[in-house]
Amino acid sequence: MAIGTIILPIGMAMLPDGTANNSPPKIQRVKGSVGSSPPYLLTAVFSHSSTQFMDWSLRLPSNYTPGSLIFRLQFYAFNSLPGSIAWMFNYAAVKPGTANSSITAMSMSATYSSNGVEISTATAGDLMEVDWTTVSSDTVSVPGAFLLIRLSRDGTNTVTDTSTADASVVSALLEYTPSS
Repeated sequence: MAIGTIILPIGMAMLPDGTANNSPPKIQRVKGSVGSSPPYLLTAVFSHSSTQFMDWSLRLPSNYTPGSLIFRLQFYAFNSLPGSIAWMFNYAAVKPGTANSSITAMSMSATYSSNGVEISTATAGDLMEVDWTTVSSDTVSVPGAFLLIRLSRDGTNTVTDTSTADASVVSALLEYTPSS
């Protein structure tokens, strides 16, 4: 079965303005440690002590088949402390040319939560992955629709986010089933 992929680059995310309840992660260039010309990575560092988020906006491709979207996230923790990291994902969609096509009035979907990704077994810097499959029953997520994707970490939620380690997102993408 074919899979369509939409890469969500860290450097293309929209960061919130930093006002009350609108905290962004820190965008950071990380230098590798191997060789005389080590690789560099652009990461989004999410704090363990606050709620932070970042957004991506895009147009759903013409070959998108309405239904499920898979949001896939790769990250690493700065240290291997006990606990788990809780990531959250939600989205909003606007279908052009409809009665409810206001970009500024769209509302976010229900939150898809990772319920905490255990990191205590990982070594500091180990790559970890989490994904969510959305079951879209809305009539808006159609080919050509405008889509806003939000990734957040609720570092203040001590029930599901129990780690005191900051975490760096290195990769995010959407996968979907293309039409034939």
